[in-house]
Amino acid sequence: MAETEGMIFVLPYTQRALVLDENCYLPLSVAYIDPDGVIQEIHDLQPQNTTWSSPHRTKSGSHLKPPQGWFERHKRAHRHDGAH
Repeated sequence: MAETEGMIFVLPYTQRALVLDENCYLPLSVAYIDPDGVIQEIHDLQPQNTTWSSPHRTKSGSHLKPPQGWFERHKRAHRHDGAH
């Protein structure tokens, strides 16, 4: 995935979203975005991981998955200390 690419997932309602990347071969990060469009948490995801990742304290309306480290490289970090 190129530096300028990513995937956005818009959820049907605000919820504590779970993310699973067992079929993904790329290291990605996930940002949990609240209904106002503000990033609340960022977690790194491991390729082909069979463990669910979820926000620790945030209900989100969407989440964004760019290449791993994108948020730090573009000064958009709001990482949760317990990131996966």
